[in-house]
Amino acid sequence: MPVECGFQASNAFENGGPFLDLLNASPADAKRDPRLQESGRLTGFRFFKEEWPNKPPKAFYDWIYLNALHRQRELAEAVIHYDIFTDIAFNPEKSINCRAGAVALYVALSRRGELLKALSSREAFLDVEANATIKDDGQGVQGSLF
Repeated sequence: MPVECGFQASNAFENGGPFLDLLNASPADAKRDPRLQESGRLTGFRFFKEEWPNKPPKAFYDWIYLNALHRQRELAEAVIHYDIFTDIAFNPEKSINCRAGAVALYVALSRRGELLKALSSREAFLDVEANATIKDDGQGVQGSLF
């Protein structure tokens, strides 16, 4: 499934969701589904049977993106060789989730030897994510862990 569909289909709101039919939509249609705007405040995420909090705000998106990237071995091995990533479609006024930031986090966790631990469970990922920062210097996004 496309990351966008998995993410949007997992959104749980105070007045509805998750909307599992979005798993079968195109990524563009899933992202623009009006129910995502009309269902009230986001309360968290439900990915199949697993509940995710909406705090920290980017954790679930990063987790789903990292898992998808990790399953694409050839692509995952290619990104490890880069230090800076950019996402020209990212607009911080409309979203907090950024593909470049997620890839930078993947690379940082890989280089620190913490990727498999982070992907092992929701709790492990939330613990690692709490200590991760992504730097954005306006020219690209770079992942680093302190």
